Amino acid sequence: MMESISSPQTVIALGSLIVAICAIAISICEGRQTRHHHRLSLKPSLVLHTNKGNNPTIIEAKLVNAGLGPAVIKHTTILISGRVLEGSIEQMIELVVNTCTEGLKVKQQVCGSMTPGFILRAAEEHLVLRVQLNDQETCGPKKLGESFDILDIVVEFESFYGESYIYDSRDDA
Repeated sequence: MMESISSPQTVIALGSLIVAICAIAISICEGRQTRHHHRLSLKPSLVLHTNKGNNPTIIEAKLVNAGLGPAVIKHTTILISGRVLEGSIEQMIELVVNTCTEGLKVKQQVCGSMTPGFILRAAEEHLVLRVQLNDQETCGPKKLGESFDILDIVVEFESFYGESYIYDSRDDA
């Protein structure tokens, strides 16, 4: 026999159906929010630190991942006075050193490399460039510091989720 819509069994069944649909909708919303939170919690954030240090004859530039997730480097561009340098990262850094230390006596220089696919982990620092002048260099530290002020870097990178970001040191100024 056919039960009426107002029978207690039908009302209980419809109420259970509504509760089940609401539970599914809430679960879907919670899942989306959790996924969004996980993406944000693994977002990398790059910053260029230049350090003139306690010793005035040493200056260095480091790329620091201040975010919570790793950054996968896709492409790096180095600029001097707004002019884009061409070539490999090693060639670009060599040109930077030659430009910034022109006329100065360099004791030591160290260059880092960030080829595509390089992974900069969270809270990790990566040395881009360190230059140490001879101790006898008197006006060099000031000139070297001023020379580094014309150095800029643009890094295209991704999070592990494949989201693309661009760091441009010119935006820090």
